[in-house]
Amino acid sequence: MSSIGISAITFALVFGGALLGTFVGARLPKHHFNGDTKDVVRLGMGLVGTIVAIALGLLIGSAYSYFNNQTNEWYMHRPTWRSWADSCDTTGRRQTGPMKHCEWALSVFW
Repeated sequence: MSSIGISAITFALVFGGALLGTFVGARLPKHHFNGDTKDVVRLGMGLVGTIVAIALGLLIGSAYSYFNNQTNEWYMHRPTWRSWADSCDTTGRRQTGPMKHCEWALSVFW
């Protein structure tokens, strides 16, 4: 399913829930609108907001940690490849025999 389709379904569900709440709220008895009930709803919404904030923080922290691990791994291996490539031909001439793989590796990586 495309992102546009998911967005449309999410919008329809949220909008439908708001309309349903409006119609049900008009039919509720008056004792459901006192101060205690409003405080309970306010506390519930605060709890939901806090849980969502924690979940988003963990998600962002996980993505940031993954990105840093990938970046550090790339930087860690980069000097190793460079020093290996520099050691392949220190005399300025082509290698033969067992060091012939260095020539192939340099043609692939550089």
